[in-house]
Amino acid sequence: MRIFDLKKCKLDKNYLFAFIIAIICSIICGIVLFKISNLNIYFYNYAEIYVYNVFIFNNGALFFPHLLAEIFYLYIFLCISKYTKLKYLTLIALVIRTVFASIYCAVLLTMCGISGITVCLIVYLPCILMSLAACFCTAQFHEACDKRYILFLPCLVSVLLSIVYLLFVNLLFRIIIVLV
Repeated sequence: MRIFDLKKCKLDKNYLFAFIIAIICSIICGIVLFKISNLNIYFYNYAEIYVYNVFIFNNGALFFPHLLAEIFYLYIFLCISKYTKLKYLTLIALVIRTVFASIYCAVLLTMCGISGITVCLIVYLPCILMSLAACFCTAQFHEACDKRYILFLPCLVSVLLSIVYLLFVNLLFRIIIVLV
């Protein structure tokens, strides 16, 4: 019995092209909207708390919000792409997610000093890129999964992404901080 049937997988090049264009446009919009975020203290507080939690290795405060956000977005991508014929509607959720991620990245890079730069480059950016890749794969290749297990796929992928996120924080970041 096979859970994944790889013969059903075909890459939709138009969707990949639209996905990449949506990411690039939303990153540009996030950088432009960063000027507005200077007026909003929420973004700065989020960045300070995030950097603090990464530096003290507070795994619970990092793991559960990341896990819930991953589950939310992966289920959005799965439900829209599987149960509707409008797979390109997932690009709206992608734009929203990437705009906020690029705003937070800009806040980490500019307002939090050297600690924000290190956290952003070592932990935040790789995890966001892996999350965007998981969203693309969920929307694109959900047909390859067996119908009995399709509803567990976003939960499984989000748990794996959250574990990799904790590995970035607890192994890679800790090793780099100790060496520097």
